[in-house]
Amino acid sequence: ILLIYPYTEQFINVSTSPQQKLKKLANLNEISYIDLMDYINFENFEDYYLGGDHVHLNSAGYRIVSNLLFDKLNDEKLLFSNDLKIDDNDIII
Repeated sequence: ILLIYPYTEQFINVSTSPQQKLKKLANLNEISYIDLMDYINFENFEDYYLGGDHVHLNSAGYRIVSNLLFDKLNDEKLLFSNDLKIDDNDIII
């Protein structure tokens, strides 16, 4: 699964060119992907990145990523069990 991370300037300039190129490549090669632009494009997007860093997410940003990735892996039956669930404390039950 390809994770496509946006950098903060893309939220300001609304440029999705890098994402579009990666999605096209993924589709041509039958690779699943998650475009994170769709999930962290909030008015307060900077709250999900490390302070002063325009590329790397902080723990709140990675929480979103981990939940999305878990759901995608589960949906595509790439986990050991299709019945895995995560509780409110991020513990697999």
